[in-house]
Amino acid sequence: MIAVQLQGGLGNQLFEYATAKALAAKIGQRPYLDTSLLETKNAHRPFFIKAFPLQATYPSNRLQRWYFHRFQKPYLVDIDEMEAPSNKEIVDQVYLKGYWQNPAFFREIKAELLQEIDIPLIATQALGDEDDGLRVGVHVRRGDFIGNP
Repeated sequence: MIAVQLQGGLGNQLFEYATAKALAAKIGQRPYLDTSLLETKNAHRPFFIKAFPLQATYPSNRLQRWYFHRFQKPYLVDIDEMEAPSNKEIVDQVYLKGYWQNPAFFREIKAELLQEIDIPLIATQALGDEDDGLRVGVHVRRGDFIGNP
């Protein structure tokens, strides 16, 4: 099982999902998304990527989450080096913790990701009959970059 702890905002969650999906694809599995950090009452960010039709597995109850946190050993990335795990490091049980902000991690599955993360489709579903076909999306990255451009 390739699992990822989702955290942060929309952009971070997309990077985390994409990396987990790419690693899971190498061993013929779907990624497992651990949303427990996003579902606590003190969570600063919601589970943004649930709006997309992602090909992933979600925990069904607290017992599964507890089991996963208790018995899985995380593969932690060195934020300075930003190296992807090699094929030798991909085993059946990997828990990813971190933001994984490097497109090289999921370059091999880019076309598949673009099909899943279809912004116009989500906008059309949200707008329904009010959709006039004109849309503008603006994302302003603030957070950790305010004092550190």
